[in-house]
This record gives sequence, structure tokens and C-alpha cells, in this order.
Amino acid sequence: MRNCYVYKCDWKHKNNPKRAMFIIPKDPAKFKQWSDVLPKHRRLTNHDRVCEKHFDPADIMRDWSHVIQGETKKVKRCKPNLRPDAVPRYFDLSEAELRNIARKRRLKAPNKQLEAEEKEHETPAEKPSEDEPSFRYELEESEKNAIFEDVYENIFEVELPSTLWGVHRDPEKNYIAFTRFQMLEMPTCTTSTTLVIERSLKCCAWCDASIVLEEDLCMKMASQEGGEEQPSRCHVISEVLDSLEQLAIVHKPSTGERH
Repeated sequence: MRNCYVYKCDWKHKNNPKRAMFIIPKDPAKFKQWSDVLPKHRRLTNHDRVCEKHFDPADIMRDWSHVIQGETKKVKRCKPNLRPDAVPRYFDLSEAELRNIARKRRLKAPNKQLEAEEKEHETPAEKPSEDEPSFRYELEESEKNAIFEDVYENIFEVELPSTLWGVHRDPEKNYIAFTRFQMLEMPTCTTSTTLVIERSLKCCAWCDASIVLEEDLCMKMASQEGGEEQPSRCHVISEVLDSLEQLAIVHKPSTGERH
């Protein structure tokens, strides 16, 4: 798990855990350059990173060059660096992935008028008649356990919103947890967000000790088998984490608050 910002990159390159990572530039002009070219499935921040797979190999400096007695010698760098003008350019996203990115951006877009216009062109779903009782399929305990085991074993395929997030698996396999911890300007001022998913597939999230989310993921998880057109169970968790990341950014406490 390397936490590359590019959509599904960590999942695609899960067998290459040692690929080099480069932090998003803090210089405003350079940040905008990267932001303009990166396919944004969520808000880009200074905590994000982009891996070597998205750069021209010529833009990655892996060696030091020294001229000794007129002869150029190369020494391998401990950590590769980017050339000053390097910008990510390769993304290898399928049409289905691009559609998923567009859908995620629409869901997070503040412009509600756009969503309203799209709904006008949608075919209205057929509503059940009043005489027909609504039916909701309830998962058996064994089904919930099987889903949880699948998520537990593949948890490191979940794409984290930023490098501020960490993963914890309960050794007894009763829950999995994701925690976001950030040190603010003052050393004594911190903010944290925690998401816990229980074996029952019920999840709960806290932001600085206040509950911000309670949800049953049973039906979302049950319908996710993975595949090109359908997001995986790990993707379902990634979407929950994305919403918590945005919430944490919006509700970041002032430096005067201490936790």
C-alpha cells in the first residue's frame, strides 16, 4: 500500500510496493500545474503523493553525477527525486474508471443545479404499487462473516484518501479500523478521525470524539463482487473514507483548540 493519489493506482500495482512516491508540490504555481493534469476523483491536498508510474522516466533522477578527473561517475541516490519541471502525465485509466471518477465528482460537487438537470433527463424508476409490500433481503450471519473475512484479508487494497490515514486490523478479527491523525500548527493541537467497521458490517465514525457517521454496509458490501464496471468492496470503504476526509478538512479545529 503506497497511497498514490491516482485513482486505483495502488490496487493496480499492489505487487510493486517499492515504487517511488513524490509529494504534491507546495509551491502554488506548481501545485496548480499538477492539479490541472491529475484526474481528480477527490480533492487534491498537499498531503497527497503520486508514484513514479505517472511520470516520464527521464523526469526521475535516480543517480548523482560526479565528474572525477574528467570522467563522469554515477552514484545511485538513496531516494529518487523529480526534475524541477516534472509534471505527472501517464494515468492509464479505462473508460469505466473515467466514468467512476466523473460520478464521484458529481456526487461531491457543490453545484446542486447540475445534479437537478441530470435528474430531469433520467428515466424515472418504476415505483412499487401500494399493494405490493417492499422487500428487503437480510443477510445471513454466515454471509456477513464471509464478506467481513474478504474485506479483512484485502484491507490493504483500500485506497486511502491521504497519507494522514492509517489502517488497523483487530487480531481477533472482530473489527477493522482506519484512523486519520493530523498535527496542526501548534505541537499540542491535533485532530483525529476514526472509522470502525465491525464484523456485523456496521460502521461508525468519530471526528474529535464526536460521532459523525453510523451506517450499515451490509447491502453495499453484498452487491460488490468487483470487476471492471462494478466497484469492489474495498472501493465502497474508500468512498466512505473520502467523505470523512472532506469532513475533516471542513471541520478542522482552529489552533486555539487542544485535543
